[in-house]
Amino acid sequence: MSSSILYKISEEVYKKRARGEHIIEMNVGEVKMKPPKEIVEAVKERLKEGKVGYSPFKGEAPLIEKLAEKHDVDIDNVLITPGSKFALYALLKLLEGKSVGAAAPYWSAYELIAKEVRKEYIPTPTHFEDKWKVKEWRDADIYIVNSPSNPTGQIVNGPENGFIIWDKAYEDLIIGEKAKKKLALENSVHVYSFSKSLGLAGFRIGYVIGDKDLISMLGNFMKLTVTSVPGFLQLALADTYELWPSISEAIKKNFIENLTAAKELLSCPFIEPQAGFYIFPKVGNGADFAIKALNKGVAVVPGEAFGPYSEFVRISLAGSNDEVREGLAGLKELC
Repeated sequence: MSSSILYKISEEVYKKRARGEHIIEMNVGEVKMKPPKEIVEAVKERLKEGKVGYSPFKGEAPLIEKLAEKHDVDIDNVLITPGSKFALYALLKLLEGKSVGAAAPYWSAYELIAKEVRKEYIPTPTHFEDKWKVKEWRDADIYIVNSPSNPTGQIVNGPENGFIIWDKAYEDLIIGEKAKKKLALENSVHVYSFSKSLGLAGFRIGYVIGDKDLISMLGNFMKLTVTSVPGFLQLALADTYELWPSISEAIKKNFIENLTAAKELLSCPFIEPQAGFYIFPKVGNGADFAIKALNKGVAVVPGEAFGPYSEFVRISLAGSNDEVREGLAGLKELC
């Protein structure tokens, strides 16, 4: 088993569903709520205006301006990307350095991208008994700090030295008060996604905030590869900027309700997450658990997809309340 197991399970779920089998997808961190009608209407209006041509490679000005306002940076510090995964790939490909560090357990894409761009992957292990806190980072040239973390949901502190890529896909889903501080742009870059915070995974829009030279370098890579992100989608997001906080709050509320259900229905231990979407319980044999769960019509991911954590599984609580409760009921006999 390796990091690729996460994607193999998703493929197996798609096959089962194509055969007409009822599968509850607790293997993917994808919001199941319908997008707000205001966003849908904004997309329609921008299409009616004919916004189907090429967009500026750095992104549409109205969206860049809103993001610069949100994060209190200059517009030249912002780049729109086709999802955050592309941004992570581009950064690891372009940044100098032979090694990439990340806290384990980690999102499997980090290891797969590092191997693809021929950089050594150096995970720093953390442990259930320590509530998944990093005690001391292993040395690396570049670090990816996923905070809050997928799969543990914990807020992670970065190392004191080295260049840091902050993966903040779940930042807007932090439970409780979020610490407010000025973004550091020296020796660091910040990667965001609308897939989680607004539940718009299919839009494939993310963005990067970094120093102007780095943003320029990434922009040139965009020009040579994907050209730009669809303009009508960017403009629709800019048009509905005022709704973003309420959308994130609704997604967070759904997760908290599902987390409450998980604590009620499951007996296997897990460290309570500080942000959406996952729990990472200790179940004994994660691979066996995942197979038995799938036979019950519930898809989860074995812990080995996130590093040497064969005793764990990742369970997504991003679905609707009814769907998640049905899935948890199916897992109750196993956990």
